Amino acid sequence: MLERDDLDLVRADPRLPGLALVLDPECVHEKVAAAVGACGMRLDATSVEYLRYKPGTSVVATVRVRTDAGSSLGYVRAWSRDRGAPEPVVPEPTRPSRRARAWTPQVDDDAMVAVAPAGADIRLRGVANVLLESRRWLRRLDVSGPLGPGDLSAGVAVRELRYKPGRRWVGRVDVDGSPWAVAKAVRAPALQHAVGALRQASDAGARVAPLLAVDRRNEVFVSRWVGGAPLEPATAGPSLPDVGAALASLHRSPAPPAWPGADPVSTGLDALRAVRTVLPSAAPEAQRCLGLTLAALAEPPSRRVLVHGDLNAEQVVLGPSGPVLIDLDRARVDEPLADVASWVAHARGATPAVDAATARNQAERLLDGYVDAGGDPGDVTRLPALVALALLQRSVEPFRYRRAGWPELVRQRVRAALREVETP
Repeated sequence: MLERDDLDLVRADPRLPGLALVLDPECVHEKVAAAVGACGMRLDATSVEYLRYKPGTSVVATVRVRTDAGSSLGYVRAWSRDRGAPEPVVPEPTRPSRRARAWTPQVDDDAMVAVAPAGADIRLRGVANVLLESRRWLRRLDVSGPLGPGDLSAGVAVRELRYKPGRRWVGRVDVDGSPWAVAKAVRAPALQHAVGALRQASDAGARVAPLLAVDRRNEVFVSRWVGGAPLEPATAGPSLPDVGAALASLHRSPAPPAWPGADPVSTGLDALRAVRTVLPSAAPEAQRCLGLTLAALAEPPSRRVLVHGDLNAEQVVLGPSGPVLIDLDRARVDEPLADVASWVAHARGATPAVDAATARNQAERLLDGYVDAGGDPGDVTRLPALVALALLQRSVEPFRYRRAGWPELVRQRVRAALREVETP
């Protein structure tokens, strides 16, 4: 069943005939059922976890697939005749136990729709090796000593965690029944970026998950699994001073010298275009918000550092020695308060959401720990505008993550961003 605004998108984009199918969870289920059924498996359930949409060009959905043979991640893609789409490769498992992740892709050129498992993603060539040749792939990695995987004869399993088709795949590698590492398959530029950030942070003593290995042939990097309790946005308050101290340790890390500074103008324009694409009725308020935000950030910040780039409760693990920051894939050079703004924006959009007053209190507690650990946040009067920018960036996430009632949720986020810069 499509939302009314989903139907509006379909009507406005005749160049993408498969858009309605990808937006409709029942149609997605039927497509996946046909693909896995052709391989002799029974489909138990599907759920769309993420959506990426380029009007008139393509739309692709990440799908969690559960069959009688196990669970896997895959995608359903539709494209326009002008664009075309890369042909998925056909994964070939060497063990019957891996067949749940190696169902044969189906491509319908007439309908311009394809469905395939993550291991068939031609742009992420390392996924198939990690998933289907796990033990052999691990043996080729140059990891030894106390951080190594140990005896691989005891059993290796990979649990798929997240997947953005053509861009990023994340899996947890278990050895002998225990989590050992996180493997991430990305494209070559993203590999260089993420590895560079992790190395700079680790070398500077920042509290981050250690980098274990880089497989450039397969465009995969591996970091140590960090055991511990995850944070919840609504209850993170007592841990925030320690999170602030961990953030200060990251901000002391030198950024790779070739990285340019963040540009709020391009960031804001990208966010505005995203709002215009999925919910045009919210665009006037988004545009007003962006104008006020950029005016407040017109002066350059007093300092720039290596920031996490996506700081939120999901990116912090409370380990035995305190908070550890994970997932530096979006690290960049920016002002320190950008990470605090990211935390606030994510908390405001979490489920359950954190209200504005509580989010501001969390920012203050995080900054207290940051300053006590020797961090210099810069001009804190810039924080409301940075929060507005971060909220605007996240405003279309309800659409991308297919949350029920997404149009109203997008509108609420845009208005929350606007209030940050309208409030004196």
